[in-house]
Amino acid sequence: KNMGNVNNENIYGAPIEEYLLQCPAVKNCAVIFAPHHATGEAPIAFVVLDKSQPEEKFENHIRQIPNRFWRLAKTIEVPEEIFERWTNALGKVNHEKVKAYFREQKEKGAA
Repeated sequence: KNMGNVNNENIYGAPIEEYLLQCPAVKNCAVIFAPHHATGEAPIAFVVLDKSQPEEKFENHIRQIPNRFWRLAKTIEVPEEIFERWTNALGKVNHEKVKAYFREQKEKGAA
């Protein structure tokens, strides 16, 4: 299960992903949880954006996140080719692969 502890509340990543996918500018997304100094853990979104849509659409969508526990600590845009490495034949995201990518990027200083 992809879940984080945000301000002592158990928060699942799936509803956050569902919310993000409602935005026409988002082609695909995955949410993981990472340590956060103020909240214990915080959601981080990895998104594949639809370049035919204005980026402001996505930014506005994020500003309107309906649940305070869903507020993203970070949004990382990834190319579709990388996102596809995290999914199986049915399109289900392997969140462990996303976490491994995040750790690699953090070690490189890129995340």
